[in-house]
Amino acid sequence: MTGTRNRLLEVTATADKAEAVMGGTIAGDAGLRIRAHVVGAAGATAELVVNGAVATRSPVAGDDAHVEFPLAPRSCGWAAVNVRDGQGSPLLIGNPIYLTCRRS
Repeated sequence: MTGTRNRLLEVTATADKAEAVMGGTIAGDAGLRIRAHVVGAAGATAELVVNGAVATRSPVAGDDAHVEFPLAPRSCGWAAVNVRDGQGSPLLIGNPIYLTCRRS
């Protein structure tokens, strides 16, 4: 991975009126949305990683793109977004957002 000042990754999770950024915690009981703002990685792929496994991928459309991933209710543990180039090499690595669930 080559560092550059021209790339940016901002990730937020929202559920109803609650919001968390990378490093934060949010309740995953009712389901939520993970949103990534990606700058400087046109043509790359954003991947949603949940508890260590890639859950889904989405193309990064443009140099200033927004990508959104839904998460099902009872998503517990952690989720992060990474961005990879066409060869699968990492361009941007996101920190996790921690997902809590109440025990029933």
